[in-house]
Amino acid sequence: NTVNTQEMTNTEDRPVTARQLQTLATKLGAEWEQLGIELGFTRAQLFHFKEDHRNNIQQAIFAMLDTWREKSGQEATIGRLVEHMMNIPVDMETYGFLLR
Repeated sequence: NTVNTQEMTNTEDRPVTARQLQTLATKLGAEWEQLGIELGFTRAQLFHFKEDHRNNIQQAIFAMLDTWREKSGQEATIGRLVEHMMNIPVDMETYGFLLR
């Protein structure tokens, strides 16, 4: 049991990767804009992500998530991202793959 807790902690401390964000972008639904606000983006910034990727909402979501990752640097961990998603709340099924 202690090992599981340790593994979980290690996973949460890991930096989130672009590939993980790409996968997450395909799983997020309408709550992506709420998540964007939670991650510190303005409505205007979210509008620009949508405009820049008008024909592909998943690319808009990925652009937002990847911008957060770059902006956050070392703070862009799996744990931090999951924490933000829990605040929305986003369904655990959407982001559970990050914790495996």
